[in-house]
Amino acid sequence: MFTIFGRRDRSRKSRGPAATRHFELWILLASIVGTAGGCTPSGGVWKWHRDLAFSPDGKTVLYAQSSGAGAGAVVGPAVVGPSLRTEEVVWFAADRPEQTRRLVFDRGWNEFASDWGLRFFRFSPSGRHVALIGWLKSVALDLETGKTQPLHLGWLPTEFSSENFTWLGDSGVVYWTERSRMTGSGPWYTHEVFRQQVGAPVWRRERVFREEGARLGSIVLAPGGRSAFLEGVPGTGQSPRLLDTSTGRVREVHIPADARAAGTIVQPAWRPDGMIIALLCHVASPGGRSLFEFGDREVVFVFEPIDETAGGRVEQRLILPNNTLAEWTRDGRYLLVDAGRRFYGLIQPDPWDVIPLMDKLEPLMTGDVQQDNWQVRPLLPGWLWLRNWTGEGVRNLAVDYEGKNVVPLTEVKDWGVSADGRYIAEVDESDLRAPTVRVRPLNLPERPVALATSGRPS
Repeated sequence: MFTIFGRRDRSRKSRGPAATRHFELWILLASIVGTAGGCTPSGGVWKWHRDLAFSPDGKTVLYAQSSGAGAGAVVGPAVVGPSLRTEEVVWFAADRPEQTRRLVFDRGWNEFASDWGLRFFRFSPSGRHVALIGWLKSVALDLETGKTQPLHLGWLPTEFSSENFTWLGDSGVVYWTERSRMTGSGPWYTHEVFRQQVGAPVWRRERVFREEGARLGSIVLAPGGRSAFLEGVPGTGQSPRLLDTSTGRVREVHIPADARAAGTIVQPAWRPDGMIIALLCHVASPGGRSLFEFGDREVVFVFEPIDETAGGRVEQRLILPNNTLAEWTRDGRYLLVDAGRRFYGLIQPDPWDVIPLMDKLEPLMTGDVQQDNWQVRPLLPGWLWLRNWTGEGVRNLAVDYEGKNVVPLTEVKDWGVSADGRYIAEVDESDLRAPTVRVRPLNLPERPVALATSGRPS
């Protein structure tokens, strides 16, 4: 699956006829904003698409379509006001976009029409099945037959993100839940990780991990669900750990003492195959600056394999800007580092090498340097995605690792590219009453994924 940009809404769920009490308020809000602000007049019909994605094999396009009618008004990218709404999942073959299939996931009265029943969806490795994770229900959809099986996941946390759930093959899932309660000394959390077969009742799920307290911050599941990263809360002294979800075994990940000090921020990034996790340990500065303050700090890079079959452990240090973000390239060869126009580079863990990209990407960047509007992210094996997002629009480019081939992609906000580079799908929301999804050939050529080394000493 590959998704470039998709809306996510994590506001509270609210249903029921109590929405009528807010009718006059919503009408007033719509009249204040007016049509000049991108508002569709209240009492009409509205529709939009979100979370556009291709299946892992690039053959299927799937997206969520939300529609409704009533007193709601479309204001920019949101809908305000009580409405009768329907949320569907729509899918079609990339080479036959006119032959769509649909599944109604949720339908009913919404007090706040931006609170959707569907939180997110996730393709199985083969791409035949899709897990549809909702607020009140979850199902596994077979894209070939159109039939669904229930996913009885039990109680789910309010902030349930895509990192909390992944497939185990095509018939099982693994997920993390978190519960909290207040005590006299502060919040107390219960974290659990479960494995479960699709269609199995919740009492048949297997709990592989449980921990209570306030030292565990979050759990990030690896692609494929074989492992999970247990991130300690900064300042508690809790070392990062790895969980084997098949055995429940937990082991600590060694990081240097200065990278465990209070104020150190640890950013995890799983390699696409789930065999290695990269940890960026932003060592706390003497002044205790925030991760996103302007300035530089030392970053300890730890590349930790899940077992000996994935290679050896690598640990290196660099001085990088505070707001550094990192993500693996789709081929898993490099770690892409984006520091907001102050540094772009590809890091090869073994043998260690840092390949700067600034000189290759800078000529492609236009606009105000101070705005830091440019972002660099992985796209496909051999390709990077360069985006400039401003108030006037979006510019998206595909750039190969060498910076020699540049392909304009799209100027819409919600789009996706198939894993083989053959197709691009775009959501046209120029008319919020009737947005459309279109698919066109892209045919990005294959590009080398191995680069010449930078020549820098290891």
